[in-house]
Amino acid sequence: MQRHVRRPTMGGISIRRAIHRLFGTFGSAEPHQARHRAEADLDRTTDILSAMIQSSPVATQAFALDRTVTIWNPASERLFGWTADELIGRTLPREMTPDDERATSIARIERTIAGATVEGDRVRRLTKSGETRWIDIYAAPLRNRAGQPIGVVGQLIDVTDRVELEVRLLQAQKMEVVGLLASGLAHDFSNTLAVAGGYATLIEETSTEPDIRSDARAILDVVERARGVSRQLLSFARGSDKSSGPVDIRRVVEGILPLLRQLIGPSIRIDTQLPDEPMIARIDAGQLDQALINLAINARDAMPGGGRLMIAVSSVGRRGSRIEIAVHDSGVGIAPDVQARMFEPFFTTKELGKGSGLGLSMVRGFAAGAGGDVAVDSTPGRGSTFSIRLPRVSTAPERGE
Repeated sequence: MQRHVRRPTMGGISIRRAIHRLFGTFGSAEPHQARHRAEADLDRTTDILSAMIQSSPVATQAFALDRTVTIWNPASERLFGWTADELIGRTLPREMTPDDERATSIARIERTIAGATVEGDRVRRLTKSGETRWIDIYAAPLRNRAGQPIGVVGQLIDVTDRVELEVRLLQAQKMEVVGLLASGLAHDFSNTLAVAGGYATLIEETSTEPDIRSDARAILDVVERARGVSRQLLSFARGSDKSSGPVDIRRVVEGILPLLRQLIGPSIRIDTQLPDEPMIARIDAGQLDQALINLAINARDAMPGGGRLMIAVSSVGRRGSRIEIAVHDSGVGIAPDVQARMFEPFFTTKELGKGSGLGLSMVRGFAAGAGGDVAVDSTPGRGSTFSIRLPRVSTAPERGE
């Protein structure tokens, strides 16, 4: 009994048939026996190519001269989300290529049809669900037996994980430099504060004038706060968690509100949403203060004509295992190209002398040091929301926190 072999199919059109369509059949003018042998050889080659394309773990695609898809293998389906049934005989969905890469993509196809090969061009592509993937493209022109161009074939390798790893490595290297700078600054800053504090103490102890003694005490208070900033710099530089402990996030937000209102001015309204239950995280409260200050200052700069700043604390994750501190502003929003770089140390869009470019990197450093992360959701013209998410603990905060 003859055994029926099922051809691999995609979208109702077999890969085998697609290969035949791409390369054509042999002319009837050839002698019958020669044509029969040639077609048998083509059948065997086609079966091999079909199996290779069907089982390949790499996204393999082919396009005709009119840009319609002729081959879209299962790996392409897994990577991009569109099925072969949706694409065979049609052009690629417009939303698959980001707007800023569309012209480059068209030019690449034109060069390939003309005879050029593509060897690892790195591009961004979007999946059917809208997820961004980084792709290395390898492509070459397809030609028929007469040497005429009939399309393009390519393999698309997903390198998203590699790109993200490279970004994290670069970020770690930059943060190492920031840590060295912060350590040096904190050391020099502490020496200067020691001198200032010594003179203020001397004035307070030796003066008989109440006003002078009061001014000296005010100087000492400022010096003590500055020492707290210096300790934060050292903690950031060394990755130290010695000052971490169970802290109720609600109390930190409530405590920093008066200072935030002073910093951002009366044209911006600050509201809070705080839960009734304790929100305990093991953190350095001073570092959270500094993170909120940095985010509030950025929000102020994004609302030059005034607006609203909302700080909301809530439990998120499975069974409320994490605490989210969301800082939302009604400002101008953040462009996508800026969002891609805004956590880089020293990156800033502000004028020279008006921003160090360290604020957001320190916010991320604080969150990461506490076992959490930072996310941003922003649309130009619709404001921004920065969300700090921290692990929630059940230990009660110490007295006074």
